Amino acid sequence: MSKIQATEHALLTHSPQRVFDALMDLSAYSQWFPGEVRFSIQKQVKEGPGSQFRMGQGPIDWQVDVQEVEAPSRIHMRYYDGPWDGTATWELAATPEGGTRLTYSVDLKLKGMMIMMLSKMVDTQKFHAEQMHKVANHLQQWLDKTA
Repeated sequence: MSKIQATEHALLTHSPQRVFDALMDLSAYSQWFPGEVRFSIQKQVKEGPGSQFRMGQGPIDWQVDVQEVEAPSRIHMRYYDGPWDGTATWELAATPEGGTRLTYSVDLKLKGMMIMMLSKMVDTQKFHAEQMHKVANHLQQWLDKTA
């Protein structure tokens, strides 16, 4: 079975608490996530664990459940009911300048013949890195605008 295991880092100029609050506000995702990604909130729990939403891009979509939260430093999620099954984690650490080092890690097993064939033709690590770079840039711009 094919996998995507990747970890990406970004430096943001806002505090870990500000970045954490943005990541926990599922209703704001559509304002800062890259436009090609769809969101549908099914349940938002203020504390985080138990929140559920669907994400999609192009012809695929998947379920995301927030499983663990350590404010303001970590959000652990499960991805399933789509082309992959596994976990994703946001980790936030303060920088000496008062910003945030944002880390996003995934450990996903690919499911389905089409997605596994595609993973043989596309460098999934590179694709994931490019997508997360876009996400971090969009988040930074949105935080700047709403500060």
